[in-house]
Amino acid sequence: MTAGAIAATAVIAFLPQAALAHDCEDEHVAEIVRLTNEKREEQGLAHVDCDDELVRGSQEWAEHMREVHDLEHGDGAFSENIAWYGGEAQPDELVDGWMKSAAHRGNMLDSEASAMGVGWSHSEEDGTYVVQRFS
Repeated sequence: MTAGAIAATAVIAFLPQAALAHDCEDEHVAEIVRLTNEKREEQGLAHVDCDDELVRGSQEWAEHMREVHDLEHGDGAFSENIAWYGGEAQPDELVDGWMKSAAHRGNMLDSEASAMGVGWSHSEEDGTYVVQRFS
């Protein structure tokens, strides 16, 4: 993946909850990875593996965005999708929403991507911030 990989922003719903993603065993992380791989498979692309380091970085960035109340992209050698929503949604709605955006879809379907991570941070006052990173 190139250093200038597209990083896109969208406002999309996600399931609010108190639990935080910290590794690939988290059920929502695993589901988003599975759904992303379904979309990749439909396009004849190889699956991406969940990477605990990308999950941790995504989680830290989601928490940062919630704390500063702002959607902003992180710096690093990855492509990144970010989202915010104050209501409820399911992982499939999040993935489907990203697929409707050309820039988000480009990140998800990047043929050079081999790993991904997901993180989110939610509070009743701030809503839910979600980060999806690929390398």
